[in-house]
Amino acid sequence: MTMGYGITTLHEISHMYNDLEDQSVIYGVPGPNEKVINTIRTELDTTGSFKLSFGQRKSYSPLDVGGVNFSPFSSEAYKKGPSKVDP
Repeated sequence: MTMGYGITTLHEISHMYNDLEDQSVIYGVPGPNEKVINTIRTELDTTGSFKLSFGQRKSYSPLDVGGVNFSPFSSEAYKKGPSKVDP
């Protein structure tokens, strides 16, 4: 659900209505648009009705690891990196 159709649609709509761009170069920086979407993810978590919480995207740009893109959605995953996190 963290990167499902609904959140992705809200992300793209936010570009148009908030005039925000993505951070596309620096790994580890969520960027202004992703910060808005992370706020929405936080608000969705407050209901307590989901089995799994919505992750907070820690970096807009993924990290290329041997041809596989790694996008951390928690501080723990960001700190451990792709080799220490379950796929």
